Amino acid sequence: DLVIMSIETYESMVENAAIDTAISEAESEFERDGQLYDAQKALASLRRKHFG
Repeated sequence: DLVIMSIETYESMVENAAIDTAISEAESEFERDGQLYDAQKALASLRRKHFG
């Protein structure tokens, strides 16, 4: 079967798949070590590390 879709629909599906993968990886990481990170602290640390 041939499915035709718009590029916007395709890009949305790819983005959703990437988000789903990231969520799955985060859940697996939490199951391994039980460590949660504060988003504000983590992002601030990344900003300092990469942008001075």
